[in-house]
Amino acid sequence: MVQISIGREKVEKISDKPLRYISKSYEDFTNYMESEGYTVDQGGRGFHLQKGNDGKLLIAEGFMGIYEIFSE
Repeated sequence: MVQISIGREKVEKISDKPLRYISKSYEDFTNYMESEGYTVDQGGRGFHLQKGNDGKLLIAEGFMGIYEIFSE
């Protein structure tokens, strides 16, 4: 959270297992994942990420009323 609140990063990876990211908004997360080469399909709080044969489903949850955590 420190890098997001004082730095320029809009998305940070929290962990690999389980896969988790933190961001201030759905839009920032979507833009970041698209810049990493993923196709993003959002349905409600669910984000389906596809890159070649690699597919992931992450679910967004609010955190502290400021951030969104995206978890696999």
